[in-house]
Amino acid sequence: MNWENPKVYAVKHKNLDTRMESRSGGIFTALSDYCLENGGVVYGCILRDDLTAGHFRAENKQQRNLMRGSKYIQSDMGDTFKNVKNDLDNGHRVLFSGTSCQVKGLKSFLGKEYDNLFCVDIVCHGVPSLAVWKSYLDWQEKRNGGKCISADFRNKKDYGWDSHVETLGIKDKNGNVTYSKEYRVVMCKVRSVSSREYYNASTQELKPELLGFEAVFVAGIDSRVRNGILKYCK
Repeated sequence: MNWENPKVYAVKHKNLDTRMESRSGGIFTALSDYCLENGGVVYGCILRDDLTAGHFRAENKQQRNLMRGSKYIQSDMGDTFKNVKNDLDNGHRVLFSGTSCQVKGLKSFLGKEYDNLFCVDIVCHGVPSLAVWKSYLDWQEKRNGGKCISADFRNKKDYGWDSHVETLGIKDKNGNVTYSKEYRVVMCKVRSVSSREYYNASTQELKPELLGFEAVFVAGIDSRVRNGILKYCK
């Protein structure tokens, strides 16, 4: 790899349906198709039924399709690194998809380079902890009077490619499903708690009545970070 002068490509899948099922241009589908069609296996992140994320192994396209789409939460790696090593040592072609730190962790675990390993690391701006994600879901369920049954972290079909709008499906006692799109603001953008409208200058406190879950989120993070946010709000 020429790190001083790397080659950079802008890629999108030729198939429109594939692009719509992806969150960007569908390059993961194209790369993993090639791996699977040549007898390989794919490791990637899946959103489980309880709306937590985990890394799993796919031997076919149906299993791989569950790995499509962004998940802006921490993924449970489980025994993934051990399983990848076992596949590599047995001669399988392996495609591993994850954040850059997960790819670095895998390579550190393996301890050597493998010609049959292909890593696809995504550009990552950090993810909140599982505890914060669960607290957010609990807040949304209480707020909407129902159970969260689905999550789309980038609803491209309804809001476009560059909107980064999240959609939660929340089913109430009557079976109705409502949608929320606040995760991007609450969890991924500190600016939601950095504007003057959320800060009471006289008491030097955040305004919980305006913040809702954001106040709980800010109160729960490291005090130095919280103080930095308060200072920025002044």
